[in-house]
Amino acid sequence: MSKQEVINIINELPDDVTFEDVIYKLYVANSIKSGLEDISAGNTRTHDEVRKLFAQ
Repeated sequence: MSKQEVINIINELPDDVTFEDVIYKLYVANSIKSGLEDISAGNTRTHDEVRKLFAQ
């Protein structure tokens, strides 16, 4: 996540936001971005593949 992305996220938050809220919002945004990058890179598994892994 770039510095500008962090600034944009923070700027969208209300003025009375808590530090914990900021950290949580950044964590969620970063997690979503990572997930979308994994999808784009093909780093995913089907539901059936995951079921088979857990069955082992």
